[in-house]
Amino acid sequence: MAMAAHDPSQPLTAIKNDWPFWLLRIAMKRHLEAAPKEGAAIHAQVRAMNTRGDLDQYFSKVRTIVASQKVEARKKRVAARRARMSARTATAERVSGAIP
Repeated sequence: MAMAAHDPSQPLTAIKNDWPFWLLRIAMKRHLEAAPKEGAAIHAQVRAMNTRGDLDQYFSKVRTIVASQKVEARKKRVAARRARMSARTATAERVSGAIP
């Protein structure tokens, strides 16, 4: 079943179902978690939305921000894991070298 494309110029007040607003709530939460220092600007941006196109642009922006945050978090986890493994290997080599 094909989904009908929505009109980007449709006012938010004309949307009859609740799901876009729940998605906005989730996106805003994720955006605030990703950029907590920009809280006031995020709230102002969300309040300034008037059309479905504004909503779609915001979703795209947040998707990009959250994806880049996930990449950075993964890089930090991998670096920490490598550091732990390197420390374990160095400790094991010292211990095994100390035993005749």
